[in-house]
This record gives sequence, C-alpha cells and structure tokens, in this order.
Amino acid sequence: MAGSNKTDKEEQNLSDELKSGLVRNLKRFQDWMRPVPSQPFLLQVLLFILKLPVLLVALALSPFFLIILIFAFAVAL
Repeated sequence: MAGSNKTDKEEQNLSDELKSGLVRNLKRFQDWMRPVPSQPFLLQVLLFILKLPVLLVALALSPFFLIILIFAFAVAL
C-alpha cells in the first residue's frame, strides 16, 4: 500500500509540473503575441502580420475551434 501511495504522489507531482509548465508557456505565447506599446504603429502592424500564421495554427489546433468546425459541419448536413 505504501508503494501505491508513493506512485500516486509522483503522478500528482508530475501532473502539477506539467500544468505549471503549460500555463507558463501559454503566458509566454500571449506575451509574445501582444504588441509593444513603445514600438511605432507601423512596426506593430508588420509584426502582427508576421505573427499571424502562428496565431492561425494555434487557433486551428484549439479544441474550442475544432468543436465549432464540427458543429458547423453538422449544421451544413
């Protein structure tokens, strides 16, 4: 029983570590997508255009977006 308790703690620690890493990376991605107010407007627009493909890929892989696509497909039938 003690061995089972140890593996449960290890799995919980691994789960917590994965969640914190995922949240950290998501915040880093959000910060990367935000424009820097000190940059000129034209540069902000150009950087957004360059970052747009990454944003579209992130949206395409989003579960929420996939649910909307499946719902739209079902309605179209």
